[in-house]
Amino acid sequence: MSYSVTGGSVLNYTANTTIAPGSSATITLPNISIATFPSTFTCSVASVNGGSDYVTGNNSFSVTLYQIPVNVSVAPVTQDFVATTFPPVDWTRINGGGTATYTRSAVGATAANGSTKMDFYNSAAGDVDYLYTPKVDLSNLTNPVLTFKLAKASYTGFIDQCDIVASTDCGATWTTIWTKSDPQLTTSGAATAAFTPTSGSTTQWRNESASLSAFAGQTEVLIAFKAISGYGNNMYLDDINIQSTTGIGENETLNSISVFPTITSGDVYVNMNNVKSDSNVISIYDAQGKLVETFVSSANANSQVYINLAKFQSGIYMIHVAANSQVIVKKVVLEK
Repeated sequence: MSYSVTGGSVLNYTANTTIAPGSSATITLPNISIATFPSTFTCSVASVNGGSDYVTGNNSFSVTLYQIPVNVSVAPVTQDFVATTFPPVDWTRINGGGTATYTRSAVGATAANGSTKMDFYNSAAGDVDYLYTPKVDLSNLTNPVLTFKLAKASYTGFIDQCDIVASTDCGATWTTIWTKSDPQLTTSGAATAAFTPTSGSTTQWRNESASLSAFAGQTEVLIAFKAISGYGNNMYLDDINIQSTTGIGENETLNSISVFPTITSGDVYVNMNNVKSDSNVISIYDAQGKLVETFVSSANANSQVYINLAKFQSGIYMIHVAANSQVIVKKVVLEK
């Protein structure tokens, strides 16, 4: 066997193992130094002893290797993409194929001061790209939550998807904490031209949140925005915050939103009094931190939203209300 990484020498290795026809074996290669990331690792079978290899098309493979920064950021963590360096320090971008991936854009959710753009418009269907946050220490947060601002257009007939996933073992396993696909992912309707939102637009940008309660107390949590292309239209993310729901926002908004009853057999009401927001996103999470339902309510200053939890299993649910760049979290117990 021969193997190498980008810019390195080709190394040879003899594997003394017997592999039956149609079966496979795991072979551990000697360690190899990698000077730069990303790098391409290539491995191929140079010769086969003891018989003929009738299928030679599967004798080599290559994979791109990325390095996750070792630094751990203590929450709260904020990223507004104002700095022109991309990815930001200790963030990681993984390109799933082609040239279209996450890049920095000059437009922003509140002003023309930057965001990150996922180029779904030019990304082939099936490509999967990732934008990793730094590893985050959540041990000092109460009710940790991820909030961000989203702008997205769709392209009729093509469905893009964005998942937010989290890991406590450096990406060996992942838990999905938020997922949306078009049209729920869309904030600005359908368009045939490549979408670019207007900076500061209150109709094209939307507040979103994802619960991190399942990871409360963890000291190394890696979070990734996983973009699954359907060859649709562009998505923009801005003002990404990893923080505690305690103390988020102004008291005026905190005191203007109430959820009742807190113990219910199914019916729940969210009251919003004098909440002046362009849209209010209500997300419901179960006790494991899994997003089970989300929807956008009207932007009326005074409104009541009805939620029916009867279709879910009995247990504890956290209701996140995102309004005015703030997230209010209320606990409801479902007893059926």
